Amino acid sequence: MNKLKRVTVFLTVLLILLVGCTTNSSLKSYANHSDELYTGCTNQFDGSRLGYHFTNRTWISDCDNPLKRDYWRVFENQDGVYSIIPRPDWFLSFFHPCENLEPKILALASKYELCGEPFKINQVNRINSMPIRDALLLTHYLHSKLKFKVSKAKISPFPRHADILAACQIRPHSMEFENECTRFVKAYGCGKLDIEDLNEQFTLGESHFPQLDCVTPFINIINPRIVVKRLNLLYDVL
Repeated sequence: MNKLKRVTVFLTVLLILLVGCTTNSSLKSYANHSDELYTGCTNQFDGSRLGYHFTNRTWISDCDNPLKRDYWRVFENQDGVYSIIPRPDWFLSFFHPCENLEPKILALASKYELCGEPFKINQVNRINSMPIRDALLLTHYLHSKLKFKVSKAKISPFPRHADILAACQIRPHSMEFENECTRFVKAYGCGKLDIEDLNEQFTLGESHFPQLDCVTPFINIINPRIVVKRLNLLYDVL
């Protein structure tokens, strides 16, 4: 019996060590109800995204994100509440028709008025002051519905500069896509940055990308039809 107990303890410790070695994030649990536990991961960098937003707040990502990458990111505010960037009320189509939503997501959609018109002052204030449970549930749901598509010659939802640059790091890819990356990096880098420079910077993380003054709107640079496939591959969207 003692031998069995020792083996059990050994396997438990081994499992903990293996789990600890598979992530660069630390686990942080949030208990909101007696029967529910929501877990977020605090990350090594602050979650700022090139050409989109910069922050000095704590980024809490969904440990169970069904995708390889966070499109929506949860941030802890100074007053102990949480907000999502980009805000979920910019993506109402992900919730419609609301009558088809599962009950807990429908409850959140109703609470934050995601079934109606966006950008009302009270709605925005409420969305920017969420409890962690609501923020993680909403981002998890949104990620489960994410797929980049081409609509009216534009990519929807809109990718950030960091998304395009990250997609350019995926190898192998076609010469057609390589040309798109070269054109985008040249425009982004004001003619002073090439693919090799980007490869060196990329290992440092998104917040370390070189900051330049002439970031050209990439929608006028890239071919959406070519790039959208690589974005879905980057996020591991099926």
